Amino acid sequence: GLGRERLAAGLSALLAGEGGGVEEAMARAVDAATDHVHVEFYIMSWDEVTDVFFTSLERAVARGVTVRLLLDHLGSRKYPGWKQFCQRMTDAGIRWRLMMPLLPLKRRWRRPDLRNHRKILVIDGEKGFIGSHNIIDPTYRTRRNVRAGRRWEDLSVEVTGEIVLEAQAVFAMDWFFEAGEPLEAFDLALGTPTETLPEMAGLPGIPVGTPAPR
Repeated sequence: GLGRERLAAGLSALLAGEGGGVEEAMARAVDAATDHVHVEFYIMSWDEVTDVFFTSLERAVARGVTVRLLLDHLGSRKYPGWKQFCQRMTDAGIRWRLMMPLLPLKRRWRRPDLRNHRKILVIDGEKGFIGSHNIIDPTYRTRRNVRAGRRWEDLSVEVTGEIVLEAQAVFAMDWFFEAGEPLEAFDLALGTPTETLPEMAGLPGIPVGTPAPR
């Protein structure tokens, strides 16, 4: 589990959630990506607030950047436009997978009470965003919240340094678990020699792509 990860060094800048500022900061970082973008969030929705972020992912794919995206199935599917959202990601060329899917007819079924609440964005293994934000309008798109003027205010941090590799390792494990694809791209993060990566990532002796214990 993540509780066994050691502390990692890095530089950070605090980002508050007012007015779509976090999505705009993420979009600027994605626009600077040259190799890959890794996206992992519990709740995601393509709406007026998050459009700036998703269109930046579209632009990234268009210029040859690999975009991998994970979102929790149960966490995200209840919001308006779910099917259209999935189709837009496919049409954009985003490589996306559901986390903890509930698809019994496709023989993909995980316990509904076990969800993946991670919120991680990594760009080129050099810059990351971590925090409590989900990628959705802060009203969570419910009429009740809109009528009451209720908005969720979250905090995220933009990070660089060794801590980005920790976030990459978490994404790589989750991506392998859901997509069955071991990732190699993040081995180049921070110019770190490949043989030192397992130790730095807090995973001594465990190669990237090894299935998580069940």
